Amino acid sequence: LSPGMGAWAQILFTRPARAGGTDTLVPGTPYGEADLVLGVDPGETARALASDEKLRVATPGRTTIIADQKGSTEESEAADDDLVERLTQLAAEACGTSDDRVDSFVDRVQGQFGNTRLLDVVLLGVAFQLGLVPVTTEAIEQAIVETEQGGFGRTGQAFRFGRMIAIRSPVVRPATDGLTAIARRRRE
Repeated sequence: LSPGMGAWAQILFTRPARAGGTDTLVPGTPYGEADLVLGVDPGETARALASDEKLRVATPGRTTIIADQKGSTEESEAADDDLVERLTQLAAEACGTSDDRVDSFVDRVQGQFGNTRLLDVVLLGVAFQLGLVPVTTEAIEQAIVETEQGGFGRTGQAFRFGRMIAIRSPVVRPATDGLTAIARRRRE
C-alpha cells in the first residue's frame, strides 16, 4: 500500500451445512453482524464502525473490537488526536463488549519487532487468546507454520506476543446480564 492508503478485508467462518440443507455463501459481513473487528488502520477501523449501512459491520454488545488506535508511522501518517478520540468513541458505541481493546498496540509491536509489519498478526493473537477466533490451537499453529514456510518469518512470534498482551493487559469491567448472555452465546 502507498503511504496514506488503507485497506480492509472480511473473513467469514461458517459451519458446514446440515444434511439436506444448502449452503448460502455471503460475499461479505452483513450490516451489523460481525462478531469481531480487528483494526490495524484507525481510519479504516472507524469507517467499519461508522453509521454508513454499506460499511458498518458492528452491533453494540455483540461485536468485539481489538484495534490499534495510533496507526503505523512507517506506512502512513499516524492518527491525529481527533481520529484517536473518534475511534475510541465509535468503538464504545458500536461494540461495547467486555473484551474490547482499543489501544496503542503499534508501539508495543515496534518495540518488540523493530517494525510494525506484524501488527495484524499480534492483534489476531490478542483476539485468539480472548477466545474470539473460532478455530483450534492446532489449526492456527498449522496455519502459522504454513505462513512461515511461505517466507513470512516471525509470524509465530508475533502471534504468541499478541496472546501475551491479552494475558498481561486484562480489561476489567463489571459483568452485566447482557454481557453474560453474550459470553454464553459465544461459547455455544
